[in-house]
Amino acid sequence: MKRGIAFGGTLFGLAVFAFAIFFATRPSAAFEQLSEAIAKQDQNAMSRFVDFPSLRESVKIRLRDELSASAAGSSNPMVFLGVVLAGALVDPLVEILVSPRGIAAMMSGHKMREISKNPTPTGGQEVSRDSLQFTTAWEGPSRYAVTVTSNGNPTIVLVLHRYGLFEWRLAELR
Repeated sequence: MKRGIAFGGTLFGLAVFAFAIFFATRPSAAFEQLSEAIAKQDQNAMSRFVDFPSLRESVKIRLRDELSASAAGSSNPMVFLGVVLAGALVDPLVEILVSPRGIAAMMSGHKMREISKNPTPTGGQEVSRDSLQFTTAWEGPSRYAVTVTSNGNPTIVLVLHRYGLFEWRLAELR
């Protein structure tokens, strides 16, 4: 009887351990699948790993914060006018950035500013895949951050959010 209980406890412990390992590796697997979808230019596969509405909202907030910060120290009314006009361009700019092509460019090491100037950065701006490094960090049980670094300079942080128990999607950029 004691052997059966010990075996059952061991089996339960192994099951919990396997579940924990599976749970902990899911965001990395989702990021790898997203990277593969981008490499294959498979927009349907990409859409399974990107929460476009959340991602668009995240980028809009970031751009508006940057606009506000750039005008915060100025008393010049022309700067204020420029910020208001630039604010009107945020939505179309976000549509360019938060698209399969824009996300592919960001994951390839291009900065948001480069993509906003040229939605398909290529040519002399091409970033070598070998020069990219991906650093990952948990930011909580439902947030997983991937920092894309190009030639030693962080270019962007991609944040995956957990949906349900095992599904992870790109939902935030920093």
